[in-house]
Amino acid sequence: MLIYTMKLHISSDMTVTFRAGLYSSLLSAALKSCNGDQKTAKQEARLIQSTLQGIVSDLNLALLIARQWQNIAVRLVFESNTLSKEVKQNLYRNLLYADEEDKRHKYGRNGARKVHQWFLKAVFGTSKKHKKPVNPAGQTHFSQANDNLFGFAPDGLVSDPLTVLLALPDDPYLTDLLHLFSDNEVLGNIILISQKMWYQGFRGRWDEMPDLPSSYLITTEIEEVAAQMDVETASNLTTNFLGYQQKYIDHRLEALCVDNPNLSKGGVPELLCYLIDMLPLDGREDLAQLKVDIDVDSSKELKKFIEDERFELARMMNVDSIFEHENIEKVDDTRVDMQLALGFSDHKCIQADFLIQPEFNHVKLRISGKKAELLCRVFGHKAYGIIPEAKRREKKKVTRGDNT
Repeated sequence: MLIYTMKLHISSDMTVTFRAGLYSSLLSAALKSCNGDQKTAKQEARLIQSTLQGIVSDLNLALLIARQWQNIAVRLVFESNTLSKEVKQNLYRNLLYADEEDKRHKYGRNGARKVHQWFLKAVFGTSKKHKKPVNPAGQTHFSQANDNLFGFAPDGLVSDPLTVLLALPDDPYLTDLLHLFSDNEVLGNIILISQKMWYQGFRGRWDEMPDLPSSYLITTEIEEVAAQMDVETASNLTTNFLGYQQKYIDHRLEALCVDNPNLSKGGVPELLCYLIDMLPLDGREDLAQLKVDIDVDSSKELKKFIEDERFELARMMNVDSIFEHENIEKVDDTRVDMQLALGFSDHKCIQADFLIQPEFNHVKLRISGKKAELLCRVFGHKAYGIIPEAKRREKKKVTRGDNT
């Protein structure tokens, strides 16, 4: 129930219908427990409904903020000149791979679901029953240095956590969070510095911060939300990659199209992405026919284009080559099989982290406490330097539920 309602706009028809059904079910149960006393039953049903709606609302807001923090974390780590490659990979892989068989459980001690829980719990601040208020007049330590990871060492450790990671005035939750993240201090430091950058947007106007309770007694709900975040994170990344790549290849084709008008046909960028990524055309008769129409096998120019772009993709991913594996036990971090990166067909998705780790085309992210400025896709693929354009919505009812 909680997972479902979080993806609905508060005024949507689906939400209205769901609330009516929920109240009806609660009232029916209350009537039985109250021996048919309708007045008392209505009071109980409304109380329980109000409580459930409050929990859903809090989790919905926490999910939104947690996704923004993950966005900041990925971009901070990606753009960092301080952190080592191993620390960067550790974040990517912990976000993508859960503690499950065949999902690279060897990366990180916690796995994706636990990491998503950590982000959510950091948003709530503490799991204690009574949450301490923030003192607006308290001390803060926002760095003026150009390096957003000031105070971090290449191994992800920080020199003085109580200063470097202090996000709120006299941060009353930092000690609890440091204890929570003690199993993976480096990952915890990245979560906390992302939190700090987000809260920095509220400096001077702390009264405008989101008002959330502690995570006391909602551990089960947080675990359910984290499990859904785990699925959606990898799914969003792998689903969107080919779209970004097609736009990039379409741009790269412009020069060739001058001498070969056939390359302007619809579907050519998608076909070339399949060939560059060494993906099978099984079930794509349209692309197989297009490959014959533009005579890929006989065109030295197209063959060179495909080879060059495949080499460039490997360079972006900081690996030796793009290849097709024969034995999954021999897959390592020196080469990437795009079928394993995308979870293509029936292949296991065990190299998805390479889709977000190319050190190429650094783009600065505008950071502030305004959620509208941060509400962008968690994994806008940066290998090709493409950011999704905002689309204007028509005047109609919509559901709020961008699964990124």
